[in-house]
Amino acid sequence: MKQMSAKEIAKYQSSIESRRKIVMNGVESVCKGFSTALFVWGPGGLGKSHVLRECLEGMNGAAWRHHTAHSTPKALFLALLNDPTAIHLYEDCEKILKTDLSASILRAACGAPDQRERLITYETNSESLKVKFTGGIIFATNENLSRTNGPMQAVASRFRPIKWDMTLEERIACILTIAKKDCVRNGVVISSKEAIRVA
Repeated sequence: MKQMSAKEIAKYQSSIESRRKIVMNGVESVCKGFSTALFVWGPGGLGKSHVLRECLEGMNGAAWRHHTAHSTPKALFLALLNDPTAIHLYEDCEKILKTDLSASILRAACGAPDQRERLITYETNSESLKVKFTGGIIFATNENLSRTNGPMQAVASRFRPIKWDMTLEERIACILTIAKKDCVRNGVVISSKEAIRVA
């Protein structure tokens, strides 16, 4: 692999930062109530979740909840019931995107005709729950929600999709930038010199 100059690294980092600003604008739009939902997708391991968490933490006054790995349709509804004004970030919860019930809950949570109240109901023979949801929903996954078949197709139009990806050169520039800082994990120090040698 050929060496990358500081000028090249800066160019590729600038390109990544431009796309990061697009994601930040999407998150800000959900936090301020201009849009109800955001969907960020792309290959794993490129920092989608890190960028989203960083954006949410940086938004003043943005109360948000982080859901990871697994969530059932009822857990989805209860999360929205318990925090109806919060921004809910779902990360690596692909299974929830594959059920009709989840799709119904998300359709109600993410939009209503003519800007009416977003009222979500959950009714069974033993319970009847409802909530007026005014918060937002953000999904981060590896799959493109708008290109999948199944129950989520009808929901996809209510999400603003943003692809997060990097070219090979951008990935290298990112690794080299990270390697310029000392790293401490569990008391073990890796100097920037060692990290750059490994990179």
